[in-house]
Amino acid sequence: MIKIIAEIGVNHQGDEYTAVRLIHEAIKAGADAVKFQTYDCERLDPPGERREMLRGLQLSHSDHRTLKGVCRAHNMEFISTPFDVDSLRFLVDDLKVKTLKIASGNLDNIPLLEAAGESGCDVILSTGMATWEEVIRSQRWLKIPCLENLTFLHCTSAYPTPMEEVNLNAMVAMQDAFACPVGLSDHTEGITIPLAAAALRATVIEKHLTLDRAMTGPDHAASIEPDEFAAMVKGIRDIEAAMGDGVKGIQDCERRAFEVANERRKWKDR
Repeated sequence: MIKIIAEIGVNHQGDEYTAVRLIHEAIKAGADAVKFQTYDCERLDPPGERREMLRGLQLSHSDHRTLKGVCRAHNMEFISTPFDVDSLRFLVDDLKVKTLKIASGNLDNIPLLEAAGESGCDVILSTGMATWEEVIRSQRWLKIPCLENLTFLHCTSAYPTPMEEVNLNAMVAMQDAFACPVGLSDHTEGITIPLAAAALRATVIEKHLTLDRAMTGPDHAASIEPDEFAAMVKGIRDIEAAMGDGVKGIQDCERRAFEVANERRKWKDR
C-alpha cells in the first residue's frame, strides 16, 4: 500500500492552531502521515530577510508536542524534517518519532545523515538537486541497510515544478537500481503527477497540503487544498486497486459475460 504523506511543512504560517487544522484536513482526506519541519532559524540561515521569514514560520518544541499529541489521538503518523542534529535528537529522544525525513538540501550534511542513520528510525531521503553519484554517496553516509528502513524520494526542487522537468522516469530508474523503496516528493501544481507515480509503483507519495493556495509563504503555490488532496488520495487508492496481480485471466466481474459468450459459441458449433 502506498504511503501518502501530507507535507504541511511551514504552511501553518508558524501558528499552532493552523497546524492543527491542517492535521485534521489531512486526516479527513485519508493521508497516512503528516510531515512538518523542525529547525532553529539561527542555525539554518545567515542573518537577513530569509532568516526572519523562517523565524516567523518556526514551531516551538511545545508546538511540536501538541501536534504530535493530536496525531497520536487520531492514529496519524507524525513525521518531521530536522535541519540540524539537535533538532533530530529532539524528534527522536523527546517526541519518539518513528520516521525521519531528510531534505534534499542536506544530502551532503554528513553529521545529520550519520545521526539519522544511527537513530533507529526509518529514514526517508529526498533527492532533489542531486546527481546519481550524490544519491549513492548519501546512502553510504547514512549507513542504513538499503531495505525497508530507507526510502528514496525522487524530487525536483522547484516550487512549483514545471511538468517537463518532473522526470518521473528517474524514479523508475531508481526503483531498478536500489534495493529499497522509492517514491516521489511532488511539487507540481495539481494531482496529475502523484497519480502517475502511483501507476509507476511509487511506495511513498508526498504532497504539500495548504488551507489556501493564495496564502503568503514559500510553499503554498506548490501545494494543493484539502478537496484536491482528498481527490488525490482517492485516485491513488483506485489506481492501487486497479493494478491487480498482473496475471491475465478471467475476472470475477467477467464471469457472466464469459458464460454468455460460451453458450453462444456452443450454439454456433452445434
